[in-house]
Amino acid sequence: MTAILNRRLLLVLCLLTVFAIVGYLRSAGVSDRDVGLDAFARSDGDEVVLVYVGSSTCPFCARPEVPEYFRRARTQLEERARQVGASFVAVGIAKDVEPSKGWKHLQRIARFDEILAGRGRLGVGMQRYVYSSPAGPGGTPQLAVALRHRSYGEGVPVIEGERVVARYVGLVDIQRWLESGMPLPALVGGGRSR
Repeated sequence: MTAILNRRLLLVLCLLTVFAIVGYLRSAGVSDRDVGLDAFARSDGDEVVLVYVGSSTCPFCARPEVPEYFRRARTQLEERARQVGASFVAVGIAKDVEPSKGWKHLQRIARFDEILAGRGRLGVGMQRYVYSSPAGPGGTPQLAVALRHRSYGEGVPVIEGERVVARYVGLVDIQRWLESGMPLPALVGGGRSR
């Protein structure tokens, strides 16, 4: 009898914990999208990636207009992606050596779907989106747009054909791009490897 009561008590405690966590996330404004549930529910398709590169030590990244520039770019690119049937992903990269300082900087800028911070110029984000695909300058702040294709081979998500198609470095360059209507190459099929 005691064993049954212990199991029931454990079950009740587990359920209360789950409800408390879900309640907390909902009250904090966290949606299914924030925890990535919609991204894994989708099938194969193209993705448009907006990449922000910044640093807590860069005085230009600390300017008040930087979060607004990112928000404008995100809003417009997300809508363009939706119009062509592609997914949208926002990636934040901190060029900081210390991950905690980079994380704090990125939190000030925006809500990202993915964050890469730490190791400075040797960090995975810097290597992937700045120094390859094609290589670009490491200046900050920086916005880059990448196209890629997502597929699910044998139940495992695969990203293929990723390439940076546009890069804007520095406040003046970013502002000019935004004010000119954010010209980009065609967004459809750009990430597929052929």
